[in-house]
Amino acid sequence: MVFRGQNFEPIELNIAGSSVFGKYPKINSEKTYNMFLSDDFLVPYSGYEIAIEASKFLSGKVGRGAFTSAKFGAMVIVIDQNAFLVTVTYNQQTEKIQFSQVILIGSLQTSTGVVYIAENNKPQIAISDGTAIYIYDPSTTPTFQTVTDFGAITFTPGYITFHDTYFICAALNDSDGKTNRWRLSQPNEGLHWPSMRHGLIQEIHYSLIQGQLNLISTMVA
Repeated sequence: MVFRGQNFEPIELNIAGSSVFGKYPKINSEKTYNMFLSDDFLVPYSGYEIAIEASKFLSGKVGRGAFTSAKFGAMVIVIDQNAFLVTVTYNQQTEKIQFSQVILIGSLQTSTGVVYIAENNKPQIAISDGTAIYIYDPSTTPTFQTVTDFGAITFTPGYITFHDTYFICAALNDSDGKTNRWRLSQPNEGLHWPSMRHGLIQEIHYSLIQGQLNLISTMVA
């Protein structure tokens, strides 16, 4: 139930039709902006139109994450266990999609749950699903790989981001018995995560100096 204050006063709005109105003034010369008539109801948006058929996404059901890649000029979308690279060219004047392309770039070990996506300068796309880190790199064979090089200390990946040439990943359940730490990849190389590049999350302090990220923590290298 919604409770109104004592100063609440209903005001009658003069709404005439929708954003679409008759051609002739004798029908109705008034017009309401940003409201659209749908099944005899006024709604604040014009609705959605299918841009890309679901079949191009292998008829997946659950969207898990989306990321706009400036380096690849495309979107990275994860649906169920599949990761796609999606390119769309939209014409603002005709309000139509002129071109679309959906490329399956790889499959994850999981099919549910949130995924985190980032990119570096190489460029590479990194995807973390809470189980593994996956790297999409069109310059390697295969182009989609699961990271296995974590040095002497493996970990369970969580949130992942990028700054100053490094992928930065929240790490849990490290194989050395530690937890609640973060890990850094090699500069612009997401397939390698040296075990000495780590620190406690609660001890990180960020400061920006000339565009560089200084991490003041227990990192030993």
